[in-house]
Amino acid sequence: MKAMKRHDVRWRRLLAALLTMPLLMLAASAYSAPKNLLVLGDSLSAEYGLTRGSGVAHSGGASKAWGGTNWAATSAAGISGNKYFTLGLTVNAGHTESLSSIGLHYRRSSDGPASLLLQYQLNNGSWVTVSDTANLFTDTTTIGGNATVNLSSVAALQNLAGGTVVNFRFTPYGATTTTGTFYIYNQTGNDLTINGSYT
Repeated sequence: MKAMKRHDVRWRRLLAALLTMPLLMLAASAYSAPKNLLVLGDSLSAEYGLTRGSGVAHSGGASKAWGGTNWAATSAAGISGNKYFTLGLTVNAGHTESLSSIGLHYRRSSDGPASLLLQYQLNNGSWVTVSDTANLFTDTTTIGGNATVNLSSVAALQNLAGGTVVNFRFTPYGATTTTGTFYIYNQTGNDLTINGSYT
């Protein structure tokens, strides 16, 4: 058996990574389409990149940011209204994967969503809640903020066998107007990370 290795799935630059996508040089107009994830390393493949639900509006937008407007007031309304974004990955054959956390750099307006419902799905099964965190996104400055969600306590996301498809659904909620914004936002360092280890 191979020794356990530390790795990260990150946006922007990194040395040891599973998936990565640069944000720094993309213009705002580039953020209207789903964002593909580039695979580095051999333990994961990108099932699909970041994709908005059909209920999220994204005309214009902040420079060096990916997200939109028309977010929901409640998590239930976010799910039913397709006001979320998703990403997916597959554990490659011959590897076992354990996920420890997701971190992101964000920017939102004062009337944008402050809370997050994070869910996962294995092999196209039912969506399961990782966490439903009120006021996770407290920063409303133009500089943006950072947020982290722990995955290490989720037993189903540990020791994932080769061939397992893992999807994540992010539902930001708590917006007070339909014009409130929420973006994954370029800052110094890596802007979206999925951390873990593999054998």
